[in-house]
Amino acid sequence: MNDSTNLNSRLLAPNKAIQRCIALIDELGLDPWTHPVLLAISGGADSMAMALAFHHWWNAHAEKPHENSTRQSLLKPPFPLRAMVVDHGIRPNSASEARGVCSRLHALGLDASIATVGSSPPKGGVQAWARAQRYQLLADAAAPHDAVIVTAHHAGDQAETVQMRLSRGSGLTGLAGMQRLTHHGGVRLARPFLDLDQADLHACLNASGIAVVDDPSNHDDRFERVRVRKQQAVSGLAPDLLRLARASDGLNSRLHTALEAAMSGQMGLSPYGWGWIDHTAFTRLPETARHALLDRMIRSMATAPHPVERASIMRLDRSLLEQKDVTLGGCEWRHDHKSHDEKSGGAGGRILCLAEAERLPHPVAMDGLRPSCLFDGRWRIILPPGMKAVIEPMGAARFAAWRRKNPARFREIAAPARAFWRIPVIVSPEAGRINGVEALDGSHFAPHLKFNIVDFRDRDYGLPGMAFIGCRLISSSNSFKERLRP
Repeated sequence: MNDSTNLNSRLLAPNKAIQRCIALIDELGLDPWTHPVLLAISGGADSMAMALAFHHWWNAHAEKPHENSTRQSLLKPPFPLRAMVVDHGIRPNSASEARGVCSRLHALGLDASIATVGSSPPKGGVQAWARAQRYQLLADAAAPHDAVIVTAHHAGDQAETVQMRLSRGSGLTGLAGMQRLTHHGGVRLARPFLDLDQADLHACLNASGIAVVDDPSNHDDRFERVRVRKQQAVSGLAPDLLRLARASDGLNSRLHTALEAAMSGQMGLSPYGWGWIDHTAFTRLPETARHALLDRMIRSMATAPHPVERASIMRLDRSLLEQKDVTLGGCEWRHDHKSHDEKSGGAGGRILCLAEAERLPHPVAMDGLRPSCLFDGRWRIILPPGMKAVIEPMGAARFAAWRRKNPARFREIAAPARAFWRIPVIVSPEAGRINGVEALDGSHFAPHLKFNIVDFRDRDYGLPGMAFIGCRLISSSNSFKERLRP
């Protein structure tokens, strides 16, 4: 009997901890019959417990009676349970560790793969760098399949996050902590175990015989999260921080629901990458609502790596009330007094929010093996399999050329030229063979300048999918859950 058989023989019946995890997963509306799932696995006890819980969850759904006629011919869910192990290359033995983790995942029946980070770690900020690289690879893998990324974050992780954000002066949004359902890089992200203690999650592994990897960085006091974790073990603050997160999340959700109702038709986010707020409507909002609106706009621009501190939001608010142009949070805030129509601003004009135009993002090379990428933190680009391209920012000169060719179209869009400098242009020798695109020349095209749509992967344009991240506000987990339902 091989190791895989030995392992599977111990996994016939889920224990109580696994049953609880399955219930938490089901609460999110995930269903292997309708939605592909991609598990983020490190090999540690947290993520291996998650893998085991999802193994039983998938099997439980596979055994359920089919709910409609379209499933009658299927013996098992159409979407296999997929997992990805990211090799950051930080430790000398990381490659062999990743292979070992993959082997254990295969024994669980998971379709597991390894993604290797292509760049070297920096001298400082290693954990932040590793997190960014990890999520980029996960999102790039999930996007072409519209898969939901799932992580093993638990209540202890949530308490640490809230304390770290509290120390930075975060507002309601930051203090609400991590969300159970959200988006990252245009891909859906689920954290089903945020209300579960780490010990309860680890109990899934009892008697399973599954080996786990112990990452030394989890005990290294050089990292803030490790220091916070040790402080909480002594202070006992974790329960209070979790209560703060729940209260902040509830208040934040109600605030944004009221804000969206109050600002209906008075603000907007364009698929071209800029936002606007009616100045008169903005000045009539209470201070707390104005701060929440500005914070949400900055997040939608995806220009700030961390939640903007409350003091910075307050400075921005004062400047905008005084109709002063300002740069903050990676955004240019400009007052436009020329637009007086009902769609783009009332008599007081509008406030424009643009990603800093002169800080152009670096080009991204797609070699045909990488079908998806996130450009400038805001556009999810998906290319046909095997297509090679370089994604570049439009830039001032290229946009000026397009504007000369399309003066009427530019007037229709009604935004300053600077608003277009950071939008993506796909550069590929195959561009001329894709129907329906507006080519800047023989090899450059920008689909979003041709079709004013957010995501056209399901439309018959012969185009790769491109989605602008943050073009609509998601105020609560319910809206995410509704999207998950078939």
